[in-house]
Amino acid sequence: NCLGQTFIFPKHIWETIPESVGLKNALDYTNEKPIGSGPFKLVYWRRNEELRAERFEGYFNPPHIDGFIKIPYANVQGMAAGVETGECDFGGWWIEPIQAERIEKTKHAKIVVVRNHGYYHINYNMRRKPFDDRAIRYALAYAIPKKLILDRLLEGYGEVVHSMITPANKFWHNPNVRKFEFNMELAKKTLADAGYQWDDKGRIYYPPGKMDDKVQPTAPKG
Repeated sequence: NCLGQTFIFPKHIWETIPESVGLKNALDYTNEKPIGSGPFKLVYWRRNEELRAERFEGYFNPPHIDGFIKIPYANVQGMAAGVETGECDFGGWWIEPIQAERIEKTKHAKIVVVRNHGYYHINYNMRRKPFDDRAIRYALAYAIPKKLILDRLLEGYGEVVHSMITPANKFWHNPNVRKFEFNMELAKKTLADAGYQWDDKGRIYYPPGKMDDKVQPTAPKG
Protein backbone atom coordinates (compact mmCIF):
# COMPACT_ATOMS: atom_id res chain seq x y z
CA ASN A 1 0.00 0.00 0.00
CA CYS A 2 0.93 3.67 -0.09
CA LEU A 3 2.25 3.78 3.48
CA GLY A 4 4.55 0.86 2.78
CA GLN A 5 6.15 2.79 -0.09
CA THR A 6 6.57 6.07 1.80
CA PHE A 7 10.00 7.22 2.97
CA ILE A 8 10.66 8.60 6.45
CA PHE A 9 9.71 12.29 6.72
CA PRO A 10 11.84 14.36 9.14
CA LYS A 11 9.36 16.24 11.32
CA HIS A 12 11.53 19.33 11.87
CA ILE A 13 11.62 19.88 8.09
CA TRP A 14 8.09 19.05 7.04
CA GLU A 15 5.90 20.12 9.96
CA THR A 16 5.75 23.72 8.68
CA ILE A 17 5.39 22.86 4.97
CA PRO A 18 3.74 24.35 2.94
CA GLU A 19 2.99 27.48 5.02
CA SER A 20 6.64 28.35 5.74
CA VAL A 21 7.48 28.46 2.04
CA GLY A 22 4.43 30.42 0.98
CA LEU A 23 2.53 27.57 -0.64
CA LYS A 24 -1.01 26.29 -0.25
CA ASN A 25 -0.30 22.67 -1.17
CA ALA A 26 2.62 20.59 0.14
CA LEU A 27 2.73 18.74 -3.18
CA ASP A 28 3.92 21.97 -4.82
CA TYR A 29 7.03 22.09 -2.63
CA THR A 30 10.12 21.43 -4.83
CA ASN A 31 12.34 20.34 -1.91
CA GLU A 32 15.57 21.49 -3.57
CA LYS A 33 17.63 20.77 -0.43
CA PRO A 34 16.28 17.39 0.66
CA ILE A 35 17.26 15.68 3.89
CA GLY A 36 16.94 11.97 4.52
CA SER A 37 17.80 9.25 7.02
CA GLY A 38 20.27 7.19 5.00
CA PRO A 39 24.07 6.75 4.88
CA PHE A 40 24.68 9.73 2.58
CA LYS A 41 23.83 13.44 2.73
CA LEU A 42 23.30 15.81 -0.17
CA VAL A 43 26.12 18.19 -1.13
CA TYR A 44 24.52 19.73 -4.22
CA TRP A 45 22.01 19.01 -6.96
CA ARG A 46 22.08 20.50 -10.46
CA ARG A 47 18.88 19.80 -12.35
CA ASN A 48 19.41 17.50 -15.36
CA GLU A 49 23.20 17.56 -14.76
CA GLU A 50 24.35 15.76 -11.65
CA LEU A 51 23.85 15.15 -7.93
CA ARG A 52 26.64 14.81 -5.38
CA ALA A 53 26.35 13.17 -1.98
CA GLU A 54 28.91 12.54 0.74
CA ARG A 55 29.18 10.02 3.52
CA PHE A 56 27.11 10.72 6.64
CA GLU A 57 29.41 9.90 9.53
CA GLY A 58 26.52 9.84 11.99
CA TYR A 59 24.89 6.88 10.25
CA PHE A 60 24.81 3.70 12.36
CA ASN A 61 26.78 1.82 9.68
CA PRO A 62 28.69 4.37 7.57
CA PRO A 63 29.45 3.39 3.95
CA HIS A 64 32.97 2.50 2.82
CA ILE A 65 33.20 5.30 0.24
CA ASP A 66 33.52 9.04 0.77
CA GLY A 67 30.62 9.84 -1.54
CA PHE A 68 29.36 9.64 -5.09
CA ILE A 69 28.21 11.71 -8.06
CA LYS A 70 25.03 10.62 -9.84
CA ILE A 71 24.51 11.58 -13.49
CA PRO A 72 20.93 11.41 -14.87
CA TYR A 73 21.33 9.67 -18.21
CA ALA A 74 18.31 9.85 -20.50
CA ASN A 75 18.25 6.12 -21.19
CA VAL A 76 20.12 2.85 -20.71
CA GLN A 77 22.08 3.38 -23.93
CA GLY A 78 23.52 6.63 -22.60
CA MET A 79 24.38 5.05 -19.26
CA ALA A 80 26.11 2.09 -20.93
CA ALA A 81 28.09 4.50 -23.10
CA GLY A 82 29.15 6.35 -19.95
CA VAL A 83 30.53 3.15 -18.45
CA GLU A 84 32.16 2.24 -21.75
CA THR A 85 33.99 5.58 -22.06
CA GLY A 86 34.89 5.75 -18.37
CA GLU A 87 32.63 8.71 -17.58
CA CYS A 88 30.94 6.72 -14.84
CA ASP A 89 31.93 3.72 -12.71
CA PHE A 90 28.63 1.87 -12.62
CA GLY A 91 25.02 2.26 -13.69
CA GLY A 92 21.66 1.69 -12.12
CA TRP A 93 19.93 0.10 -15.11
CA TRP A 94 20.09 -3.39 -16.54
CA ILE A 95 22.11 -3.30 -19.71
CA GLU A 96 21.55 -5.29 -22.89
CA PRO A 97 23.84 -8.16 -23.93
CA ILE A 98 25.34 -6.21 -26.84
CA GLN A 99 26.22 -3.38 -24.44
CA ALA A 100 27.80 -5.84 -22.03
CA GLU A 101 29.98 -7.20 -24.82
CA ARG A 102 31.25 -3.73 -25.71
CA ILE A 103 31.99 -2.87 -22.08
CA GLU A 104 33.81 -6.18 -21.60
CA LYS A 105 36.24 -5.20 -24.36
CA THR A 106 37.37 -2.02 -22.57
CA LYS A 107 40.50 -1.95 -20.40
CA HIS A 108 38.95 -0.14 -17.44
CA ALA A 109 35.71 -2.11 -16.96
CA LYS A 110 34.73 -5.72 -16.35
CA ILE A 111 31.35 -7.44 -16.55
CA VAL A 112 30.52 -9.51 -13.47
CA VAL A 113 27.37 -11.64 -13.82
CA VAL A 114 25.49 -12.05 -10.55
CA ARG A 115 21.99 -13.04 -9.53
CA ASN A 116 19.52 -10.35 -8.55
CA HIS A 117 15.99 -10.13 -7.22
CA GLY A 118 14.44 -8.83 -10.45
CA TYR A 119 12.51 -10.88 -12.96
CA TYR A 120 10.41 -10.60 -16.10
CA HIS A 121 6.92 -12.01 -15.91
CA ILE A 122 3.43 -11.99 -17.38
CA ASN A 123 0.42 -10.97 -15.32
CA TYR A 124 -3.11 -12.10 -16.20
CA ASN A 125 -6.28 -10.23 -15.32
CA MET A 126 -8.10 -13.07 -13.62
CA ARG A 127 -11.32 -11.07 -13.47
CA ARG A 128 -11.67 -11.48 -17.23
CA LYS A 129 -12.20 -14.48 -19.43
CA PRO A 130 -10.44 -16.65 -20.34
CA PHE A 131 -7.89 -15.96 -17.60
CA ASP A 132 -10.42 -16.61 -14.85
CA ASP A 133 -10.01 -20.32 -15.65
CA ARG A 134 -7.04 -21.98 -14.00
CA ALA A 135 -6.76 -24.52 -16.82
CA ILE A 136 -6.09 -21.68 -19.27
CA ARG A 137 -3.41 -20.21 -17.03
CA TYR A 138 -1.77 -23.61 -16.53
CA ALA A 139 -1.82 -24.30 -20.28
CA LEU A 140 -0.22 -20.94 -21.02
CA ALA A 141 2.46 -21.62 -18.42
CA TYR A 142 3.32 -24.88 -20.19
CA ALA A 143 3.13 -23.30 -23.66
CA ILE A 144 5.51 -20.36 -23.13
CA PRO A 145 9.09 -21.30 -24.16
CA LYS A 146 10.81 -19.44 -21.35
CA LYS A 147 14.31 -20.82 -21.96
CA LEU A 148 14.08 -19.97 -25.67
CA ILE A 149 12.99 -16.42 -24.87
CA LEU A 150 15.85 -16.05 -22.41
CA ASP A 151 18.44 -17.33 -24.89
CA ARG A 152 17.14 -15.30 -27.85
CA LEU A 153 16.38 -11.98 -26.17
CA LEU A 154 18.91 -11.93 -23.33
CA GLU A 155 21.52 -14.15 -25.00
CA GLY A 156 21.67 -16.38 -21.95
CA TYR A 157 22.14 -13.60 -19.39
CA GLY A 158 19.63 -14.96 -16.91
CA GLU A 159 17.88 -18.09 -15.75
CA VAL A 160 14.35 -19.44 -15.82
CA VAL A 161 12.68 -19.07 -12.44
CA HIS A 162 9.42 -20.48 -11.17
CA SER A 163 8.51 -18.08 -8.39
CA MET A 164 8.38 -14.38 -7.61
CA ILE A 165 10.99 -15.09 -4.94
CA THR A 166 14.07 -15.65 -7.10
CA PRO A 167 17.10 -17.82 -6.17
CA ALA A 168 18.99 -14.60 -5.37
CA ASN A 169 16.93 -14.40 -2.18
CA LYS A 170 18.34 -17.56 -0.64
CA PHE A 171 16.59 -17.20 2.70
CA TRP A 172 13.05 -17.04 1.26
CA HIS A 173 13.47 -18.86 -2.05
CA ASN A 174 11.69 -22.22 -2.26
CA PRO A 175 13.26 -24.50 -4.91
CA ASN A 176 10.42 -27.00 -4.50
CA VAL A 177 7.58 -24.90 -5.91
CA ARG A 178 5.66 -26.35 -8.83
CA LYS A 179 7.58 -25.90 -12.08
CA PHE A 180 5.87 -25.35 -15.43
CA GLU A 181 8.49 -26.44 -17.95
CA PHE A 182 7.82 -25.91 -21.64
CA ASN A 183 5.61 -28.76 -22.81
CA MET A 184 3.08 -28.18 -25.59
CA GLU A 185 1.58 -31.65 -25.29
CA LEU A 186 0.93 -31.12 -21.60
CA ALA A 187 -0.58 -27.71 -22.38
CA LYS A 188 -3.02 -29.32 -24.82
CA LYS A 189 -3.81 -32.12 -22.37
CA THR A 190 -4.51 -29.59 -19.61
CA LEU A 191 -7.10 -27.87 -21.80
CA ALA A 192 -8.59 -31.14 -23.05
CA ASP A 193 -8.95 -32.48 -19.49
CA ALA A 194 -10.80 -29.27 -18.58
CA GLY A 195 -13.28 -29.84 -21.42
CA TYR A 196 -11.91 -27.47 -24.06
CA GLN A 197 -12.29 -28.52 -27.68
CA TRP A 198 -10.75 -27.67 -31.05
CA ASP A 199 -12.35 -27.37 -34.45
CA ASP A 200 -10.72 -28.34 -37.74
CA LYS A 201 -9.21 -24.84 -38.06
CA GLY A 202 -7.39 -25.07 -34.76
CA ARG A 203 -9.69 -22.70 -32.90
CA ILE A 204 -10.28 -23.46 -29.22
CA TYR A 205 -13.78 -23.57 -27.72
CA TYR A 206 -14.91 -23.35 -24.14
CA PRO A 207 -16.28 -26.53 -22.54
CA PRO A 208 -19.95 -27.15 -23.44
CA GLY A 209 -22.30 -25.09 -21.33
CA LYS A 210 -19.60 -22.86 -19.94
CA MET A 211 -19.46 -20.23 -22.67
CA ASP A 212 -20.30 -20.24 -26.36
CA ASP A 213 -17.62 -17.82 -27.53
CA LYS A 214 -14.35 -19.03 -28.98
CA VAL A 215 -11.09 -18.70 -27.11
CA GLN A 216 -9.03 -17.31 -29.98
CA PRO A 217 -5.48 -16.23 -29.06
CA THR A 218 -3.93 -13.72 -31.47
CA ALA A 219 -0.29 -12.87 -32.14
CA PRO A 220 0.94 -9.25 -32.15
CA LYS A 221 1.40 -7.69 -35.57
CA GLY A 222 4.82 -6.79 -36.87
